[in-house]
Amino acid sequence: MATLTSATSLLALLDEPDQSLQVYSLENLNQLADEFWAEIADYVTKIEELYEDDKFPQSKLTALVASKVGFFGRPDMHALASELFELTFPNRNQVYYNLAEFDQSMHFALAAGELFDLSVKTEYVETIVCMCATV
Repeated sequence: MATLTSATSLLALLDEPDQSLQVYSLENLNQLADEFWAEIADYVTKIEELYEDDKFPQSKLTALVASKVGFFGRPDMHALASELFELTFPNRNQVYYNLAEFDQSMHFALAAGELFDLSVKTEYVETIVCMCATV
């Protein structure tokens, strides 16, 4: 099986008029957001447009992808996320995060509804939950 080295082909599908292709793209981008967030970030405006489109059938999925892109963004928020996590969970090892736009990331995670799966124990989910608890 070939290793995926870019999300370019999936991102191109977001510009297709066929909503089923857009949904296919978003489903795959959701799985790849932690690895290809930098590429996906160039399409965050398109993803947000799909989220705001009342006729788009998967607005919660677009919200989840947008949230993940915001979460895996700039490393300059690393210290804040790490400090808040340590204050909330003092008995755990210090974990470092790349957290970009927290407010937007949290907004889209909550907008994703049931697609934001609290049972998945990833840095992304645990940090969003932690940050919500400290707001």
